Amino acid sequence: MKILFVVTELGEGGAENALGHVASGLFRLGHGIHVVCLFNGDGAVAERLRSADIDVDCIDVDGATKLPAGVTRLRKIIQAFAPDVIHSWLFHANLLSRLVIPKGIPLVASLRVVEPRKSHVWLDSLTRSRVSHCICVSDAVRNFATEQIGIEAAHCTTIENGVDFDAFESARQASRLSDQIRGLCVARFTHQKGHDILIEALAQLPPGLLWHWTFVGAEPEPDFAKEVRQRAVELGIASRIDWRGPLTRDEVVDCYAAANLIALPSRWEGQANVVLEALAAGVPVIASDTDGVADLIARAPNALTVVAENAAVPWSKGIEGLWRDHDRRCAQIEYGLTLVRDRTWQRVTEQHLEVYKRLY
Repeated sequence: MKILFVVTELGEGGAENALGHVASGLFRLGHGIHVVCLFNGDGAVAERLRSADIDVDCIDVDGATKLPAGVTRLRKIIQAFAPDVIHSWLFHANLLSRLVIPKGIPLVASLRVVEPRKSHVWLDSLTRSRVSHCICVSDAVRNFATEQIGIEAAHCTTIENGVDFDAFESARQASRLSDQIRGLCVARFTHQKGHDILIEALAQLPPGLLWHWTFVGAEPEPDFAKEVRQRAVELGIASRIDWRGPLTRDEVVDCYAAANLIALPSRWEGQANVVLEALAAGVPVIASDTDGVADLIARAPNALTVVAENAAVPWSKGIEGLWRDHDRRCAQIEYGLTLVRDRTWQRVTEQHLEVYKRLY
């Protein structure tokens, strides 16, 4: 089978990494794979795909003025590759694919979040008839697809994220004995990820509590990142924070190994890969009560700590409470490892292939 993947970009990110695992897995199974991104064609995920001998093209659409030329490039790629199925990922690639791709080719769309932006929901709903099948990253996202976008339930499948459990072996073996919190947040600097909430919470931790926090992630919203860093200075906690920026996958694993608590204060998520990776690394997780986290808690209530109200005071209390309860942290680690140990990307790849075969 020949599958064309169309994605908004190919830098480090949850959806981008999921696509990378699925595309690579299908390629190893002998299927023809071609990946097209709208921009960031030299991102980390693009380079990993190319190193696996998978063709990657960038149609260079990072603004409205470049759209006509990009559409022409995409059409030429489709004509030359002649895919049996096209699978689009992320909002802008989903929308462009629905408007451009010939109707004779089955189109699968991945939905990764319960989208709070009304304009995105409206456009998804307006173009939903072009989607042959929708792959949702969690049951909450699937409910969103059927109830708010209007996609028929029979045309939606939930396929949750996998995790490369073996890749975090070194992090699982690391010593985490320490008298201070070595906190970590791995997330792109965007309003969605809630870095500002975490900064306010850290400033409210008790004065006698020792802590140091590392933030890892690219800055697609540089103004937001600047505001977060400036706020840390204003609150007098800048000296206790490391801003690492985007790192390689091996460097991120090293960060997991060095951490003894991981926080993700997202305002919304589908199902964050970072949470699954942290659990696989054997690090206690505290996260906001997003849709994807709710799905995990439904299966393993004790695998992570959830902050029900995503605000500074509840976060500060949640971090302090988890840190002071050694037994709870140890239990979280064990429950978390059980939850993610068998969530392989191989199984996720096979589930995608089952969907493609039904359409082909």
